[in-house]
Amino acid sequence: MSEKAKITGLKVSNFKRVKLIEIQPEQNGLTILGGNNRQGKSSILDAIAYALGGESFRPSTVNNTDADEDATIRVEIDGLIVERKGKNADLKITDVRGMKGNQTLLNEIVSKFALDLGSFLNASENDKAKMLLKMFPELESRLNELNLNAEKIREERADINRDIKRLQAQMAGSAIIQNIPDEEISIQVLTEKLHDISERENTLEANRRQLANIEQTRAKAEASIISLNEKEKAFSREFDSMNANEQREFESLKQEFQRREAEIRTRYQKRREELAAEKSTIGQARDFNTQAISESNDEIKKLNETIVAAPDYAAMKAEVLCEMQHADGVNAQVRKNKEYRQIISEFEAARQKSDAFTQAIDKIGNARIEILKNANLPLSELAIDEESKLLYNGQKWDCMSGAERMKVATAICMGTKPECGFVLIDGLEAMDTDTLTEFSQFLAEKGMQGIGTIVGDEQATVIIEDGMIKETESK
Repeated sequence: MSEKAKITGLKVSNFKRVKLIEIQPEQNGLTILGGNNRQGKSSILDAIAYALGGESFRPSTVNNTDADEDATIRVEIDGLIVERKGKNADLKITDVRGMKGNQTLLNEIVSKFALDLGSFLNASENDKAKMLLKMFPELESRLNELNLNAEKIREERADINRDIKRLQAQMAGSAIIQNIPDEEISIQVLTEKLHDISERENTLEANRRQLANIEQTRAKAEASIISLNEKEKAFSREFDSMNANEQREFESLKQEFQRREAEIRTRYQKRREELAAEKSTIGQARDFNTQAISESNDEIKKLNETIVAAPDYAAMKAEVLCEMQHADGVNAQVRKNKEYRQIISEFEAARQKSDAFTQAIDKIGNARIEILKNANLPLSELAIDEESKLLYNGQKWDCMSGAERMKVATAICMGTKPECGFVLIDGLEAMDTDTLTEFSQFLAEKGMQGIGTIVGDEQATVIIEDGMIKETESK
C-alpha cells in the first residue's frame, strides 16, 4: 500500500442514477465530473462513499429504478478491491494477494470526513473550528481552558461594568456641594452647649437671688444698729437723769443718804456695771453688723461685676437654637457630599477592576495566539479566534474565497486521517476556472486526490450524461 490511500479505479453500474461508469481518477489534483443536473454526477460520489464508508452512507434507494439488475460498485484503492453488489449490496474486500477484509480495514485508511466534505463546508463557523480542534485534543483542551477563563473574566467584567454604569448614572445626578463642612454638625454637641448656657444662666439667677438676700440681711443689720444707737442714747439720757436725781436726792436727803449712801452707791454702781455691760454688748453687736455690712458690700460688688460681665445668655441660646435648626440642612448636604465621594471611590475601584479584567482577557488572548502560533495545524495560515471561529490568513469563513475554503476543508480532512489520500467534493460549480485551477494545484502540492462534481461540461474532466460517460474528448 502506498503512503496515502488513493482511488486508482472506479466502476459503478445500476446505482441510483448511474447506469454504467468506469473511470480512473487523477492521482494528484482534481478529477471533475461534469454534466447537467440529474445526470448521475453526485450518484458517483455517493457510490464511492457507500462502498468505502459503510452502512452510514447507504442511500435510501440503491438500485437504478430503470435497470433490471442490482447495483454494483467496485472501487480500487491502493491495492484493495472494494466491491458492493447483489440484492443487499454486500461488502467484499480483497487485496492483491487475495486476502479478504471487512469494514474495519477500510475505516483504518479511509477518512469519513473525506467521504462527506459537505458536512464540513455546510457546518457553522464554530463547528468548523471544533472539527479542526478535534484533531488536536491537547490543543483543544488548552484553548477550552483559556476560553473558560476568559468567559469567566468577561462575566465578572460585565458585572463590574454594570456597576460602573450605575455609578456613572448616580454621579451624573449628583455633585459636591461647595462651602459645606466635611463632617455633620453634632446635634448632641449643640444640645450640650445649650444645656451649659442654661446652667450658667441659672447660676447667674441664683447669684441675683443671693445678692437680694444679702442686701436684705444688710438692711436688717443696719436697722438693728439704728435701734441699738437709739437704745444707747436712751440709756445715756437715763444716766444723765439719774445723776441729776442722785444730786437732788443727796441734797434733800443728805442726811438720810449719808445713812443709805453705801447702799445707794452700791445699788447704782451695780446698775452702772450692768449698763456698761449692755453698752459693751451693743458695741460688739454693732461691730459685728458693721463687719457683715463690709463683707456684704464686697460680695455685692463681686456679684454686680459678675452680673455686669455676664453675656447675653438669651441671645446665645437663640443663636444655638438657630444653629440646631440650620444643622439639619447642612447635615443633609454633608451626607450628600459623603455619598458622592463614596460613589466616586466605588467608581474608580470598579474601573480599575474592569481594566484589570481587560488586561487579563488580553493576556489570555495573547496566550491563545502564542499557543496557536506554536500549534502544528494542517495549514500554517489557519487559526481560531476568540469567538471560536475558524480563520485562514486572518479571514473568517464568509470572507474566504472558494479556493481558500476548499483548501481549509481539504487540509483538515488530511489532518483527521493522514493516511487517506483522497477527498470527495460535490458542487464545484461555485468556483470559477482560476479558483478550480488554484485548488487543483493545492491538491497536487499536498499529494492529494480530489474527485468532484460540477454543473456543466466546460471545466469537466469527465462528462456524465444519462448515467454514463459522454463520448467526447477528455478535458
